[in-house]
Parts: sequence; C-alpha cells; structure tokens
Amino acid sequence: KSVRLSEWQYDPNKHSITALDDEFTDSLFGRISSSPVIDKVPDSIVEIAEPQSRNAVSEFFAKVDSGCDASVEIWYRQKDSSELSCRKLTAIVERDEHGYPLSIYGIAQDITEQKREEERYQRELENMEQLEDVNLISKGHHNLSQNKIINYICTASSALHIPEGVNTYDACLAAYLEQL
Repeated sequence: KSVRLSEWQYDPNKHSITALDDEFTDSLFGRISSSPVIDKVPDSIVEIAEPQSRNAVSEFFAKVDSGCDASVEIWYRQKDSSELSCRKLTAIVERDEHGYPLSIYGIAQDITEQKREEERYQRELENMEQLEDVNLISKGHHNLSQNKIINYICTASSALHIPEGVNTYDACLAAYLEQL
C-alpha cells in the first residue's frame, strides 16, 4: 500500500497555511482554494470538515496557536465528490534555542482506507459478539493488516485452544488446522 503524505506550513500570525506540495492543495484544501495559500485558518478548515470533526479541528489549531505540537483526524468530502475522506493532520512547532516558536510545519496523511478498515473490523466484532456463545467453539478478533490476534475467547468445552506464545493470525490458523 502506498502512503499519501503532503506537507504544509502554518503562519499563526496571518492565520494562513501554505501548501508545500501539490498533493496537499489538490486534496483536502482543494475544497477551499486553488492557490497554495489558504487564509482564515482555522475557520476555513472547520467549514469544510464534517460535523463530527469540527470541534477537534478547532482544538487542534488552538493547541498549535499556543505553541504545542498537535494532531487531529479530519473527515471531509472530497472536492466534487459525495465520498467522505479522512486526513490526519500533524503540526510540529520548530523552536529557537530559547524555546520560542520559529515556524510551524505540518504533515497531512490520507488515512481514509485505514479508517474504513477499522470500521469494518469493528462491525465484524460487533456482529460476532451478537452470536450466541453456546453455538461457538471459540471467537476472537484479529487485525489482519498487522497479522495480530487482538483477543481470543474459548466459549465451549470442545474449543480449540491456541498454544502458548502464538500471537499472529497465521500461526493461530495453523494451530487450529493441526487440532482438527
């Protein structure tokens, strides 16, 4: 999988963001301006954010304005699209030798796919929890993108047991197959 990152610089005195690459301008902030400079920050960003992200975006810029590093996940609609996207914005404050802020740089990472996978995993876990435990041999939650076992519960006396030290999905599956 490729990671879509973009860079930006924030000027808290002018309340503006300057995109340092085309990816940033074309994605999230293409909704606000076609130029690489976005004014009226944070209001212009809060305006395009989905309602569930607006408070977090305001808090993010309040932290950054006070000189603190911060990050936020912002849900928004792509320009000319009804599809929701999610970006993780991270701001890093560069300081001088006395600790005073010199400049604020940021990275925007497209995490839409990751968030959709997390939502799918959560729905699957909720569906699994609704099943009657009596009919199950065992149940577990696995993060397949990281090949990790999140949790595992034996629910019946005839349950297949995971051997000590097995913590990946692949190893768990192999242990199950050996016990069948």
